[in-house]
Amino acid sequence: MAYNSKGDHSDYGGSNQTEVNQFYHNYDDTEHLRNMVNLAKSMTLVPPIALLRTKNIEGGKTIYALKTTALIHQGKYEKIKLRVSTEDSYDLQDLPLTFRWEILYGNKNTTIEREESSSIYNITIPYDSRLPKGRTSILLIANNGRFDSNPAVINIYRTDGPPDLRPSLTGLEDQTILPGEKVRFKITSVDPDGFPVHLYQWAAEVGSLNGDTFTWECPVNHPDGTEPVTIIASDGASGNSYNSKQVKIHVRSTVAAISANKLHGKAPFTVEFSSPGSRDKRIGKLAYFWDFDDGSASQDQTPVHTYSNPGFYEATLQVKGPSGTHSAKLVVHARHNWPLALNGDWTDKNWQGITDDSPVNIKWSNLQIYKKGGKEGFKLTSAKHLAPPFYLEAVYYSPAERSEKGTGFQILGAQIGYPANKKASGRKISIGLPSEHDKSGCVNQNIIDNLRFPSQPTQLRLYVDNDPRHEGKIRYTGHLENETGAAFFKFDNQEILDDKLIILSANVNARFDIQRLQVWAPKSSLLP
Repeated sequence: MAYNSKGDHSDYGGSNQTEVNQFYHNYDDTEHLRNMVNLAKSMTLVPPIALLRTKNIEGGKTIYALKTTALIHQGKYEKIKLRVSTEDSYDLQDLPLTFRWEILYGNKNTTIEREESSSIYNITIPYDSRLPKGRTSILLIANNGRFDSNPAVINIYRTDGPPDLRPSLTGLEDQTILPGEKVRFKITSVDPDGFPVHLYQWAAEVGSLNGDTFTWECPVNHPDGTEPVTIIASDGASGNSYNSKQVKIHVRSTVAAISANKLHGKAPFTVEFSSPGSRDKRIGKLAYFWDFDDGSASQDQTPVHTYSNPGFYEATLQVKGPSGTHSAKLVVHARHNWPLALNGDWTDKNWQGITDDSPVNIKWSNLQIYKKGGKEGFKLTSAKHLAPPFYLEAVYYSPAERSEKGTGFQILGAQIGYPANKKASGRKISIGLPSEHDKSGCVNQNIIDNLRFPSQPTQLRLYVDNDPRHEGKIRYTGHLENETGAAFFKFDNQEILDDKLIILSANVNARFDIQRLQVWAPKSSLLP
């Protein structure tokens, strides 16, 4: 169940609350609908309907009191008392109903008392100064002897107190195993507010959760495939006091396991690769095929390779065994030693578009682009002309809830950052290239979903270099990272469409803040 709720204002920064809740809960609305349809198909009776009739409310501020939900704001030191009835609840088959109440989260000192054998209940929610802002959610559930109803919900929202911070959640990582092998996760979750944390696992998934330990013994006859495991950590203090992580357990008949003695160092950079743990369910001989992502390859089991040029490289190991093939990847960073070519320097000498009338605020290395009116966007174009190779780092964010088409960095003609196509989800981060068929549009290649939230800085680290596999073309390789996650991306076989760095902000709804922008390049990359 996913509610559009208020309570934790510390991590959505003005964004749509439901989208933030969906992200932290790993909520999938399509899967939710599918499960609802399957549940309905399995039912032989119509479930009952739980309805509330509010008789009296003492204390707090009543926002609304409807038949299936109520919302009451609870101020500092306020005790709230409700007198409600279940008399309007019904069953279409006229089956007798029983009722139960559950405190989903919030104030566990809430009391619910029935008036003798009547349909009336007295509910008391005391004030608790230890609790943060957020909800106490009280559920009424009707049962007709076969099925539960959807709950009717009474929400008591605490308007006083600090924000409720989400607990951390670590110890879960994607794994690849053979049929018959066992997976074990030792999970750690800490609440920054000091509340006790409880762990839960989604229903209908493989394995079992016992305290802080997840285990799953894969059946020996399990076919090749992927099993999701979703763990939720909640301190139970409010409607937003949870975190979750979903990992994938990949079951394969052949498993490639890749490792390296080091993953980053200055170019030229020598790496000792190995493949310990590579295996096949038939325990036969394995063949190894290495692609170092710079045009070089090897078939040794433990190759040594030197990366001569700076860049991010996605080394790939493919293992072939009696049961099939499987691949694994590692990202290696051969660091550059180039001089700094651009270091913010927000002046009209370095950026075309900066004038006395420009919609920009500049403070040291920070640049804030905003629009006070009008529908047209705004852009800054670097005075310097660039050619590969070069390396760029930027820290940026958009305080607006949504960024329209055109907000981001345009690097040699390709736009990286917020979607270049206005039809794309605002939560995606992509690389956009002009469409050959629609000069006003862009062809998006997605980097990652759900990485961006407003007012949350994102770091971009990017190499632009000649493509080692496609003569005359370039490649973009980089990392995007913020508090919600990280992603490596690589786009090969790209055209050079421009020789400039352009910063774009879209229309009146857009705002683009750049906290840091730096470019390093050899002298040969700085064109006249």
